[in-house]
Amino acid sequence: MNERVSRSGRWLHSGNRIVVLDDGVSSGGADLGELRLVGLQAPPPPLLRRGSRGAAVASLQRLLNTWVARSRGSVAPLKEDGVFGPLTEGRVIAFQRASGLLVDGIAGGKTLGALKAAVQPTCPTLPVPESPCLQEGPLIPPSRLPLCYCVKGYATAQREVGDTQQAMVEFIVLEILRARNFSKGPVIVTIIGHTDYVGSSESNVELGRARAQGARDAIRDFMTKRGFPLPAIRTDTCGEDQPIAPNTTAEGRAANRRVEVCLSAGVLL
Repeated sequence: MNERVSRSGRWLHSGNRIVVLDDGVSSGGADLGELRLVGLQAPPPPLLRRGSRGAAVASLQRLLNTWVARSRGSVAPLKEDGVFGPLTEGRVIAFQRASGLLVDGIAGGKTLGALKAAVQPTCPTLPVPESPCLQEGPLIPPSRLPLCYCVKGYATAQREVGDTQQAMVEFIVLEILRARNFSKGPVIVTIIGHTDYVGSSESNVELGRARAQGARDAIRDFMTKRGFPLPAIRTDTCGEDQPIAPNTTAEGRAANRRVEVCLSAGVLL
């Protein structure tokens, strides 16, 4: 940690943080967490241009590769080597032109901010950190929420629940009833539809939504016919934005065509 004195007062520099100190605060031997902070500000991001090198350039290249993949570009991905060469500059220019930014081939604050926003996942977050389609079921069913389940086996353009999915839907209904017995609050059902990357991204958003709504309708129909009280259900879609397997193989695309269902406790917003 290095102390500096300027006309505006004393400040400490540690890593990428600048800490402005009160006149009465001594920095000798102090930890950042022990200092009484008057202001805390992060330095602006560096200007990345032809000739720049380092981790920031590698991060930029990773973002550019993600942007190309999201926009379904057919160009080869950049090598994420941390060297800002002509290919990286050309990709920055292409992004700036597509985003209506100043086209100068330099990745400054505005370009980096727009690039991060462009590759930010738009799909909702489940109450668990990973897809239930990647989890192996426990031998002993847990008695604590959230509980999450995978409905799979969808054909390429399939929207509604079919014979392949019906058994899992009925199992989820039984799990809803079981969760009501041990949950202190109401059970909320969140259903999110997913697709492979066949078709346009816009059509896949709608297909994912249709799959989630189809699962919702199947759950409601099964519970209504048997006189069970219906839970609060929220549906959403990730479209093609959250694959759990490579879309380059038939097996991977089949795995990505799925619906994820989570049971949680709380209030439906």
